[in-house]
Amino acid sequence: MSERNNRERILDLMDVVGQGADVSSQGRGTFVGVTTSGGAYPTVAQACYLVLGAEIGGGQAEGDVPTINAAYSASPCINLGSKIPPVGTPVLVKAAGGRLVFRHG
Repeated sequence: MSERNNRERILDLMDVVGQGADVSSQGRGTFVGVTTSGGAYPTVAQACYLVLGAEIGGGQAEGDVPTINAAYSASPCINLGSKIPPVGTPVLVKAAGGRLVFRHG
């Protein structure tokens, strides 16, 4: 599939989940999230995934292990990476080009 077809498919997916091109109204530029399934988890890497906003806990000393817990509502986010993230994968989400994106793989 060509890059153009992939881009069009991604834009179509975003329209299906009801997201316009303006993510500024969500009040988030960059956040940590956790992938989740809304019942139709993607079977290809470069697709729209639901990502729950997360809280990071644990200590802040060198060597401490953080806890990452889903704590906020889900947002549709485009995976720009080359691998399918398993459900529950922590990701760093950024606003880019009017969309929310992350890279896995």
